Amino acid sequence: MSGKTMTELSRAAANLYLFVLGAAGLGGQTAWARIASAGVGGTAASSAIVLAAAMAGLALGAFLSSRWAKAERVRFALVLSTSLCAAFLAAVPSALGAVASAFAGSLVSRQVAAGVILVLAHLPFGAAYPLVLAWRGAADRGLATGGGELYGAFAAGAAAGAFVMGEGLAPVMGLDTASLLLGLPVFASLALLRGAAATPDASTTAQDAAPVDESEPVSRVLLYVAALALGALGLATEAVWMRIYGFHWQASTRTYALVAGAYVAGLAAGSLWATRLPARALGSRWGLVVAVWCACVMVLATTHAGVALTGLNQVYERVLSALLLAGAPATCFGAAYVLLLGRFERSGAGAREVALLWGLNNLGSALGPLALWWALSSGFAPVFVLVAIGAGYAALALSSVRFRAAQVLAALALFAGAAVGGQYWASKSESESVLPAALRADAPDFGAYVLPYERQDAEATVSVTRQTDSGIETLWVNGQIQGDSSLLGMALQRRLGTLPVELLGRGPRRVLVIGLGTGVTANALASAGTEQAEIVEVAELSAGVIEAARTELDEINGGLARRSNVRLRHADGRTVLLDAPAPYDLIVADMVFPNVPGAGNLFSREFYALARHRIGDDGVFVHWLPCFQLARADVASTAAAFLEAFPDGSAWIGFLGPRKLVLGLAGGKIAAAIPKESGAYLALDASGLRALVGDAQALRDADPRLEYRSLPIEDDRYGTENFAALMPLLRKVPAPAWFAGGKSDGDWALTREAWAAFGDARVAAAEADAAVMGTPAKGEALVREARGYSKALSACPSVEDAKLLLDEMILRERLNDALEARAAGKATAERYALLQAAADPLRIEGTMRLAEVLAEPGNFKEAVIVLEQAARKRPRSADVQMKIAMAAYNLRDLKRARAAFEKAKALRPDRPPLYADYEAKLDLKAPSTSPAP
Repeated sequence: MSGKTMTELSRAAANLYLFVLGAAGLGGQTAWARIASAGVGGTAASSAIVLAAAMAGLALGAFLSSRWAKAERVRFALVLSTSLCAAFLAAVPSALGAVASAFAGSLVSRQVAAGVILVLAHLPFGAAYPLVLAWRGAADRGLATGGGELYGAFAAGAAAGAFVMGEGLAPVMGLDTASLLLGLPVFASLALLRGAAATPDASTTAQDAAPVDESEPVSRVLLYVAALALGALGLATEAVWMRIYGFHWQASTRTYALVAGAYVAGLAAGSLWATRLPARALGSRWGLVVAVWCACVMVLATTHAGVALTGLNQVYERVLSALLLAGAPATCFGAAYVLLLGRFERSGAGAREVALLWGLNNLGSALGPLALWWALSSGFAPVFVLVAIGAGYAALALSSVRFRAAQVLAALALFAGAAVGGQYWASKSESESVLPAALRADAPDFGAYVLPYERQDAEATVSVTRQTDSGIETLWVNGQIQGDSSLLGMALQRRLGTLPVELLGRGPRRVLVIGLGTGVTANALASAGTEQAEIVEVAELSAGVIEAARTELDEINGGLARRSNVRLRHADGRTVLLDAPAPYDLIVADMVFPNVPGAGNLFSREFYALARHRIGDDGVFVHWLPCFQLARADVASTAAAFLEAFPDGSAWIGFLGPRKLVLGLAGGKIAAAIPKESGAYLALDASGLRALVGDAQALRDADPRLEYRSLPIEDDRYGTENFAALMPLLRKVPAPAWFAGGKSDGDWALTREAWAAFGDARVAAAEADAAVMGTPAKGEALVREARGYSKALSACPSVEDAKLLLDEMILRERLNDALEARAAGKATAERYALLQAAADPLRIEGTMRLAEVLAEPGNFKEAVIVLEQAARKRPRSADVQMKIAMAAYNLRDLKRARAAFEKAKALRPDRPPLYADYEAKLDLKAPSTSPAP
């Protein structure tokens, strides 16, 4: 075989070798980052530490490889590093899993231990590229061309590994098994080292392939700085897009793999394209300037692209968007790295210097996530960070023209100016607002949504919206509803707090609540018989949620943060359990949705075992499951994991229905006597729970499938499946000994009948929602729904949700009667129906409509009286206050009008046109002669 053919085969073997290592490296990193979160927590700080440790390991490996770059034993170093890569792929998942138990009690120790493990695990992967470059890549094709080709192969493999791990291996076999499986092709790649043996001498450097051009001096120090900057800017871009994608979809293993894969795919494409440039262009400073400048333009072009992500549901749609938004700028980074190699080639550098360049590039990549975490934690919006990154690329391009002091100072000035402008740009951005675009653009005077609170930080985007008519406030985290102040929503959240205390049967001394949400559940728990409580700790991953609970939601949660025995902790609930200095009497995991960052670690056998270990001998643990977001198989697997730790555990009803099924898994020492009202909420005893589990296998930390299969809150498919599986079992539960002293089997039968009727009513409600207004199917479903609620109440008054929902149905019927009477011209009948609707002591819809009818003929005095009744029912309704102001203005009662208008203004931060008009009118000493609208 000819020497040229041997060289081509050798080059192909080297490229394939790096492709395999790249795939294993990023695939393993995807798995390791998720596994590490169980021990170090899901906070943004822990995530940044994990990612920085990974990139620092690559950097350290590159620096160490520079000592072997010109040595005769470079092939031995390659075999050793390859073997270590395969060994770490097999061992790291177990090592990270052992960190939690080995360093329980100290989060810092766990973070350090996990960081050391990840540094060591990535070290051989970081050494692979410069070692292959020294041995094979640049010998016959030049440093830039050969090195760029190898870099492209390494990045292409990494992209493939991320996609395969994220979409194929992880959800099927678990992260630990998938990591082990990736080690097999790494071992097989050792054969490629033998296939690539026919190469020129390993000591050959780029100096032999491309002569130095002394007419264009190059500072290696500044090139090293450029490599460091490119790494920091590049990985910060990747990390901020993970943050944005996590808002619009979910912060899961899939999102991590998707964005990481798209980013390194861009690196591969850019580097492989750059190797096709002529030799003169490869070594030109202007090529580097153009590549970096293009990166600047592409990053800035994507700053407002986030709004397009919300409508993408198919996998191929998300992959294409990730390639466009995260991958396209990375192509410029990949090209810039190859052009840096070309500049090095002109400076006479060889493979050893390139190892230093690669190491500094990865060191910059380690600093990027830490800088991003600091920026987002300091209150800068993700859009601002993208603008700042774009400014950084622009500054690097400007300073790269001549690498002189004047250019560097100009670049710094450009960066500072862009940063200031970027903050203004970010403040005007709506790319992560939870409000519909139509309402953001031009909110109506009445019946609008306002955004009284929003915070974007490293963990999440936290928002609170308020309906101006009903005054209902809703908490959102990354666009997902976490709770609201509706009547049913408040009743449900209170029950999730009071029921666990009643299961305990006494006032607990030490309480831990995992997940804050609106704070209603935690407040109910802190208020329900906890007079003996020394401390009620509430662990919450998001600082924004804590701040919202302290401010905008303070009235809703009863001033939870102001309680002397309540401690709100910005921490991962699982790490709080690991570090607890003493057992808890009561641990309550609130209804945390599995697609919230870090929540996947709260559904596994390891978590339940930890909870069992952390409650006292007479303590109780309760985990509320959002069954409407969990697949039928995942509910069974979660329950199986729970039963391993609590064999005598039971399930309790939070809310029953196909759309919003909520079950609480309760374990520990349940009280011997439970109030009848609370005991009615028992759904399944231990035997019934085992029947629900069937042959399902317990969920493990290394199984991320909940993150993949959880559904948006508006999709009730899983709720319907789980409801259908639960109902036959719920009806068969025998009367427990503690229910009314075990002497009232007849009462227990009525309780079961009540829940069956309530469940049938919720099925009818779902059918009514799906039917078209005015059709017989809708009417029949509504009748069945009302009968079901009535039957539930007559069988067991403890089913309090039935009364709330029945009253709501009655209100809607009366409002419909009023509309029909109005259409028929029957004013007396309309007013009678509205008087009945206004009699509802909790809801204001009928009261508001009655006030409008009264005001039509000019009865403003009566309208004001009725509207003030509505204001007492819903004090946070801006529309009620504004209508009071309007009616009082028409009565020429300016004092009352101004007082109501000030309250309305405080509740409407957006200030629609009507408010500006009335502000002008109410500032006049005399009322306007024209009537108010």
